[in-house]
Amino acid sequence: GNFGEAHFYLGLYYLEKGRFKNAEFHLNRALDLLPKETAKRKTVENALKQISGAKANDHKKQSAW
Repeated sequence: GNFGEAHFYLGLYYLEKGRFKNAEFHLNRALDLLPKETAKRKTVENALKQISGAKANDHKKQSAW
């Protein structure tokens, strides 16, 4: 099977559900396993940036209290 694609879709699923820790794990595994020049890699990179931004915003909210 294609584990890179499995991690890709799991990562996007968890991202959609707001489960960033799980999404980040699966998206990073997808990066390790997917071929170098694919559209999916670009999607993974963008999703990881989105998670980083969400984590930063969450941290700012927590520290504001």
